[in-house]
Amino acid sequence: MNNTFDPQKLDDQLRKLLLAIPETKRIILPEILLRKKGVKPVIYSTDRYILQIFLDNTDFKRIDSYKKKGYHPFPGLFSNKKGDQCAFNLQDALNSYFDNNIMENIYAFSYESIDSTAILEGQKHIIHSNGVDIEYNINLAYLIFLGSKINSTTYLSYHADLVRYSINTWLSKNQ
Repeated sequence: MNNTFDPQKLDDQLRKLLLAIPETKRIILPEILLRKKGVKPVIYSTDRYILQIFLDNTDFKRIDSYKKKGYHPFPGLFSNKKGDQCAFNLQDALNSYFDNNIMENIYAFSYESIDSTAILEGQKHIIHSNGVDIEYNINLAYLIFLGSKINSTTYLSYHADLVRYSINTWLSKNQ
């Protein structure tokens, strides 16, 4: 799979969709989006996925620490190979919403996940294995698994649908 994309277009699209929410209704947004300073969306990607995640200064320090140890920025979020034990294997699943899950000593998403989109909100990862003790939270992230349907020419449309879906979900939860 050779998927190239423009991270700036993802950020611009996200900003446009979030700013379209009337100011009086923005209270529905997750807490991390309501912070005035120190939070920014960051893109992590491979040829298999695009992860647009909201990080604060504590998250950036944690990620730097993991990188120095040779770890993935989000240990346990994605499996590295086929056959790993995973909580979710998304295939052709659009707008999945994962809210307040705890992943302990298991990968969240399978290597085989493809052509799918998901929202992660309030997800906690705990890894206590082989002398490794890691705990971290994902406050909010948009996840796009690439494939034959979701690729370098279609990803923006799927991303827009995912962001709109999250906004509609937050609106319906707060009515």
